[in-house]
Amino acid sequence: MLSRRPLSKIRLIEKLVEKGYSEALALETAEWLESIGSLNDGEFAAMLALRYRARGYGPYRIQNELKRHGIDSDITEQTLGEMPETNEAIDRFIRARLKGEKPDRLQLKRLSDALFRKGFGWDEIREAIDRYFDTEETD
Repeated sequence: MLSRRPLSKIRLIEKLVEKGYSEALALETAEWLESIGSLNDGEFAAMLALRYRARGYGPYRIQNELKRHGIDSDITEQTLGEMPETNEAIDRFIRARLKGEKPDRLQLKRLSDALFRKGFGWDEIREAIDRYFDTEETD
């Protein structure tokens, strides 16, 4: 299973149980794989976080995706803490959407909602929009 795609420890246990193995055997197998370094939730979380970051997702969406994949909250917190700032991704998204235009109130609302769905916080969104207006005023 791990040769096809990486899995978290919890997901591996679930898949082994689905295949008919006892929960005890599945847990023992996962722990053994973990002990020899073939299963590492920290590395898996980092890989997933980078993948979702490359898709332009913000920290809240990445956190939800890690949770969905069975990554424990301590590892999730550590992984998110090691990630670089999101300014570039959010700024790129805004520039692509607005294309140098001065947005009206409705456009700003739609833009903010889209960024929120992508997992960015309201403070990040507000700062990014302010940066966009500052950049447009100087150009």
